[in-house]
Amino acid sequence: MDVSNHQGNFDFAAARREGFAFAVHKISEGDGYRDPYWPWARVEMAQYFPKRWGGYVFCRTDVDPAREAQLLREHAGGIDFPLQIDYEDTTNGGSVDDLLSRIDAYRAVGFEHFLPVYIPRWFWETRMAGGALDRLPVGVWNSDYVGGRDYASRLYPGDDWAPSRGADRGGWADMGGKPVRLLQFSESAVVAGQSIDANAFRGNESQLDSLFEVSHEEGEMTDESAAIAAQLLGSDGRGFEILGRAVETDPSRDRFLTEAVAVILTQLAGGPNFEGWEQLGDGADSAAPRRTLVDALAHIKKQNDEILELLRRIRE
Repeated sequence: MDVSNHQGNFDFAAARREGFAFAVHKISEGDGYRDPYWPWARVEMAQYFPKRWGGYVFCRTDVDPAREAQLLREHAGGIDFPLQIDYEDTTNGGSVDDLLSRIDAYRAVGFEHFLPVYIPRWFWETRMAGGALDRLPVGVWNSDYVGGRDYASRLYPGDDWAPSRGADRGGWADMGGKPVRLLQFSESAVVAGQSIDANAFRGNESQLDSLFEVSHEEGEMTDESAAIAAQLLGSDGRGFEILGRAVETDPSRDRFLTEAVAVILTQLAGGPNFEGWEQLGDGADSAAPRRTLVDALAHIKKQNDEILELLRRIRE
């Protein structure tokens, strides 16, 4: 299954109990959008779908690949998972050459292991001129939907499904010389109480593991990254009760450690760049244009020391 901000705080534990075998979640889009649920989702997926989870980038083909890759790397929080490329920019279209340039850009920022590239067959045929895909380093993740809203197991049309679609066949049929390794067969499957995209893999457990497998060294980093994420986001990815509710970002959960630090910084310094507080007066005795809380306390102490010194002199 694939999830994004549209599903909010998705219940990955429930999805695992319902029998789903793998999960991916959106990380970023183009060079401007960071999915706010990704940091929490990667912790949840690592816990409930160990070694069978990943993240995806939604490509915007009017954006420079290097800038897109840089935002992806900054928000990903690591490279210890397989990356899925979602290539379906219906506004700007695409091409095989553009897709390959983006893969090179993602590699340049550290990503080495890729899941099959998500390219809907209709997009490949109509917006990529049905070009040969044999230069792709991985297979294809196609989408071809059945109708209806139901549990995924009831909607799945079968491992041999290849219905007629335009000039070619759909479903599991090869695309541009590449096999369809994963098939998104519904956009309205009932999973964990929500209607989401459901996907299928043809093969056994070992083959599915190989699809998501990273190197041994990267695998070790996965556990380390999960431990670090737990320290930052809480053991369940829902923050820390002791830090209070995350009223600034998501009141449905507690604050992450970084959010608590931001709140403290704002209270002490008036903002992340030490803007200071107007109520505390000008910061003539500090580097800030207005005094921070610490500056104000220092100013009060200085005045207090001056008063005490004056009183001492009067007594003498």
